[in-house]
Amino acid sequence: MSEHAVNTDVLMKRIEHLEKRYRVIKLAGVLLVVVLLGYWTVRNFVDTPVTVKKILLESQEVKLVDQEGNTRFFLRLYSKVPILQLIDSNGKPRMSLGLRFDDTPFIDLSDKNGETRAVFEMTAEDEPTLRLLDRNGQTSFKIN
Repeated sequence: MSEHAVNTDVLMKRIEHLEKRYRVIKLAGVLLVVVLLGYWTVRNFVDTPVTVKKILLESQEVKLVDQEGNTRFFLRLYSKVPILQLIDSNGKPRMSLGLRFDDTPFIDLSDKNGETRAVFEMTAEDEPTLRLLDRNGQTSFKIN
């Protein structure tokens, strides 16, 4: 084999290698243009999300009832004070959460008769208090 034939083979291999690289670079360029055009289209022609603030429901009380029509959840205002109550299947309030008239928050837990037996609340001085009550409604234990 002559030196001229060897050089031709080497040159052909190098040209093939360069053509492959050129196709890859051309493909990457086309993909980049497609991505940039897509981004530009989305940015300029798709509406930006708009948040609409409106009142969906306005009421002085909200009740959720079970399949038998018994109230199980009650959210209402007592003399402008918000109260949320969870009610058992016998119609007794078992948990109440809300604000007192001085805007201090509370959570009341009640027994099966609906009588408050435990109270977790904040005082007017922003101190947490836990009270446990006996069957007569008298404080039997208190931490503050």
